[in-house]
Amino acid sequence: MRNLSKKNLIEKLGREKYLKISRSNGGKAVAKKLKDPKYRLKYVAKMRRNVRRSLSKLMESPTFKDSWLKKARKGSMRGISEIRGCLEDQKFYKKNG
Repeated sequence: MRNLSKKNLIEKLGREKYLKISRSNGGKAVAKKLKDPKYRLKYVAKMRRNVRRSLSKLMESPTFKDSWLKKARKGSMRGISEIRGCLEDQKFYKKNG
């Protein structure tokens, strides 16, 4: 029954609009649930496990691991240069000191 109504909605709205609406509704529902601290703790723990598991599985591939390390190195260098720029700027000290 559920698939039938889903098919009808896709036919009437079109696939793109249907996906946009359903994702929006799903996001709103999750945001509402995340206001509960107990749910938020469980959600964060579950997401952490899932991300760790999927990332470790992806890291088994040498090409993914190499591209990940290159991206991380580039981001780290960019962050270091940003910090050095802030340390040399006197406005940074006046604003944050």
